[in-house]
Amino acid sequence: MGQMLKSMHEVGTLSSGSVGHLRQASGTVGRQTEAIAHITHEVGQISAGVRTNTDAADQNSRLSQHLASQAGSLKQMVNNFRLRQSENARHMGA
Repeated sequence: MGQMLKSMHEVGTLSSGSVGHLRQASGTVGRQTEAIAHITHEVGQISAGVRTNTDAADQNSRLSQHLASQAGSLKQMVNNFRLRQSENARHMGA
């Protein structure tokens, strides 16, 4: 009978230890789950920032192309003006 009580006590002690380990593991899993959720959120924020930057870069590229086209048109107008001005100077001097 004494051996049986001793064995039951050991089983109870082992069970208590196992429950403690399970609680500790559960807490660790909970913290890891929270950390993963936080990381997922932060990666989403980074992704949104990258999309915003990409959109801005695309818009800047389109604007740059438009300005380059406008600069080409302005250069052509200035060249035409200079040509007319030099032709007028030749006619007046002749």
